[in-house]
Amino acid sequence: MQILIGYKIPQLSPKYKFVASTTYIILFTFLLTIYSTTILLEGLKVAPQAIWLGYLFFHIVGMALYFANNTDEFCWENLLK
Repeated sequence: MQILIGYKIPQLSPKYKFVASTTYIILFTFLLTIYSTTILLEGLKVAPQAIWLGYLFFHIVGMALYFANNTDEFCWENLLK
């Protein structure tokens, strides 16, 4: 993981070393949180389908909120390049 964060990504985008590293750390933290929550809910006998449908629902809501708040033309031009 350290090689990925500290070496590969900054070489691809040397201007944004801090942003790339922070993004990967946050992503790793969220994945760890999702895994821990899944283990906890399975221990409470919640159906796996309900767990993953809940994750999917909140992901869709989060993406909708993100794109609703980022309507800047500059953002969309860079996204579609």
